[in-house]
Amino acid sequence: MFSGIEEYRFPSPLGLLAVCSVDYEPVYTLPRLVDKGVRYVDCKIPPDPLAGALIKMGLARREPLEVKGVKIAPRDVLMALTPQPADLDEKSVTHSDVLLCYLAEVEGEKAGERLIHTLYRAFSASGDLKRHGVRWANVSVPAVVTAIMLAKNEVEPGVVPPEGLPSSFLTRLGEWGMTFQRSITKK
Repeated sequence: MFSGIEEYRFPSPLGLLAVCSVDYEPVYTLPRLVDKGVRYVDCKIPPDPLAGALIKMGLARREPLEVKGVKIAPRDVLMALTPQPADLDEKSVTHSDVLLCYLAEVEGEKAGERLIHTLYRAFSASGDLKRHGVRWANVSVPAVVTAIMLAKNEVEPGVVPPEGLPSSFLTRLGEWGMTFQRSITKK
């Protein structure tokens, strides 16, 4: 739980945040799809203190325990008490201005210099909701863009993770208001 905790400096306005490792598909697919001698890939997110507290209290355990003569897994109780996103209406969800950042950092050598290439998208959840009319535009808009590219024969049919799509995919996302910033720094 919460392994690999470190501090990472995100672009403004996020700044320095604690992050921890998570098991995420690109950790496995990037080295296979990027033919540049990739040696290390990880994925980190800020640790969720509430999730950590629930885990420490044992509410994520799958093994049943007996309570007043009834055997039940703590996780089943937790899931029964947790509202499902599809069941929530607009009035029951607080739309605070949560800031998010997707960031990829690549370190390598070019012409004898150590460089760090950073590509990121910093955005607010409420801004995406206003712009696209859906809560998780960061999931739905890329799916729509990919479907359009597929219909126009701009991508090969089949199962391809986002990092396997052509670079025009990012350009098309930009046309939908999902823009990315780039920076290159010397190490």
